Amino acid sequence: MNVVLDTERLILRPWTLDDAQELYLLASNPAVGPACGWAPHRSVAESRVVLRNVLMAPESYAVVLKDTYMIIGCVSLRFHRNTFTRDDLEPEIGFWIGEPFWGFGYAQEASEAIIDRAFNVLDCVAVWGCYFDDNERANKVLSRMGFIYEQTDPWVRTTTGNHARHQMCLTRDRWPQYCQRRAGQEGKPFAVTLY
Repeated sequence: MNVVLDTERLILRPWTLDDAQELYLLASNPAVGPACGWAPHRSVAESRVVLRNVLMAPESYAVVLKDTYMIIGCVSLRFHRNTFTRDDLEPEIGFWIGEPFWGFGYAQEASEAIIDRAFNVLDCVAVWGCYFDDNERANKVLSRMGFIYEQTDPWVRTTTGNHARHQMCLTRDRWPQYCQRRAGQEGKPFAVTLY
């Protein structure tokens, strides 16, 4: 079953191989990937391989602008494999937004939708988020949503070298507090699930 999440300004939908060109346009920018621990894409063919081997996984979504249907980034929940938690009830959230779309709150909007899904549909007990030293934007997004710093791994090897990785956690019991604060501001659900 393909799940599509619909937020106020975004559509979160599964990736397809047809997205390779749009992915390449965003992921080839050296300001995007290295901050997340991956090297910039060098070709559309490489983006197609990343789609097939990484992004077309369960709970991995292309972040699409509603008004233009343009892909602007990615948000995902990673369970067990390739996460440091090794617990399917405590996935790790990952997100990135293409540089032309920074500063508009899209990363937080997409993340809120998928975190809400993690707690209220997938019955997760916690969601973890990580960021590297040179990615203060991710720290700010996670902190605004109530993630709390837990620990730092001083040397994590990625395709771009060794980095300090900071780990933050949001538990299911703290999520309603965040939702209540946000509801007071806007009074809208984070996302509507479409199938």
